[in-house]
This record gives sequence, structure tokens and C-alpha cells, in this order.
Amino acid sequence: MDETNYNPIAALFGGDEAARTNPAPAPTTTVEPRLLPPTTDPLPPSQTLKVDPDRGLNTDVIKNHEFKLPSELDLSNVKEVKRLADEVAEYNHTLGWEKQQAKRKGDAKTEAKVDADIKALAVYSERLHLLAEGHHQLAQLKSGKGLQLKMCGDRFGDLAIDPTALAVGQMKAFKDGHLVFEAPSDETLHDLLTKRFTKMKHYTPHAVKTFTGLVKLAGLPVHGRKSNKHKLICGAGPSPQQVLYYNDPNALIERLKLLIASQHAGNTGVPC
Repeated sequence: MDETNYNPIAALFGGDEAARTNPAPAPTTTVEPRLLPPTTDPLPPSQTLKVDPDRGLNTDVIKNHEFKLPSELDLSNVKEVKRLADEVAEYNHTLGWEKQQAKRKGDAKTEAKVDADIKALAVYSERLHLLAEGHHQLAQLKSGKGLQLKMCGDRFGDLAIDPTALAVGQMKAFKDGHLVFEAPSDETLHDLLTKRFTKMKHYTPHAVKTFTGLVKLAGLPVHGRKSNKHKLICGAGPSPQQVLYYNDPNALIERLKLLIASQHAGNTGVPC
């Protein structure tokens, strides 16, 4: 499992990340990306994961022990939800003592009932922890903390990107079911959208330009981040055009001597 994209809420209710395939390199093209007006007829909306936080829980047991159902809680208050989950776990220890008392008295009926309640409340406590963790991750995404400029399934921020078209050399981005951005896609654009940044990778100027446009259109933060992808689209990182490679060691030594002499002369603006 790819832990960077793990969502405990989606895992809880059966959400699966769409499979991605590595594309064959597409031929380089000079066609400019196009920002499109919304199409007249929107595409059918993709299925959205709808979460019922009470699903699968024994709600009667939870209410009988005077706890609130997850649907009755402010799940965005992560600290309070976690506190309640710990309180339920501690409460179960008390029920464990009652179960032992019933067993000593030979009261099999009470023992079985208390045991069933313990199991139901244990599931409830685990559910609260999962919901709290899920909302914590959502809060991080909204604030940009730990944010990765990377597709999750077919989603990229507010956009849905057609993975099949992307794999065959055509990037098509949709918003609210409308085609809003279209551009040719090469292998490096596919890698920017679906993989981690690789310093040794040569990202084409066209791929960087298209990727930057997608980031802005997707509502993702462009400035104020320290990831290599953010540096790339902001121009802070070295681009292939800014890097000089020397095959001749003597030429490299002469270049270093020139840079050192220039810096000694007070020219601190000379790039290294």
C-alpha cells in the first residue's frame, strides 16, 4: 500500500485508489496548452465516496451506555474525538470487571451481554480514532501541510484528469464535469503528475509550463512551499537550461578558477 496516499476514512468504507500504469514515452510536441471554457454538456459526475460515520456500529449499545454517535459529534474537533475514543476504551475496562463478576456468580446471560457490549464499544472507539485521523489529514491538505503535488487516482486538487488520455500523450483536465484544460502530454508531464520529483529527471519546459497551469487551476498552493515540485514551478530550482555539464575536466577546472577569481574580486553575484 502506498502510505503517502492512505486515507483512513476511504479505507474504512472501501475506497480504492484507481490503478495507474506507466505510459510509453510520447513524442515531443510544441503545441501550446489550451485553457478551455466550460463545455456545454457536463460529463456524468464520477462516483463520490459518501461516508456514514455510524455505519456498521451497534448504535443501541452506544446510546445505552450514554455515548454520542459519531454522526452527533463535531468530527472536525480532532482533539475532542480522540479524547472520547480514549474515554470509551477506559470505560471498557470497567465493563471487563463487571463481566468477571458475572462469571464468578455463574450468570452466563449477563456475562454474554456485557461481553457483547465490550466488543461493540471497542469497535466504536476504533471508529472514532479512524475518523479523527481522517479529519486530521484533511485539515493538513487544506492548510497545505504535507501537501504533495501529485495525482491521487484521477484527482489533482479540484481537477479530475483522464488517466487513459494522459498515458497516450494527451492531458485532459475536467472540473465539475466540464473539460477546462487540454494539452499534449509527454512522459515528463506524466511523471510530474503521478510520481515523486526526481532530481536526475529532465523535465521538459512544456511539461513544467503545463504542470504549473494545472496546479493553479486545481486550486493547489503555488508559493510558500519547500518541495522540489514547488521550487520547479516557481523557478527557484535549477532547470535543465540553467545547468552546464562538462565532459572535459580541464574545462571544468578553468571554469572554477574563473568563478573563484570573480568572487575574490568582489563579484558575489556570479552563479556557481
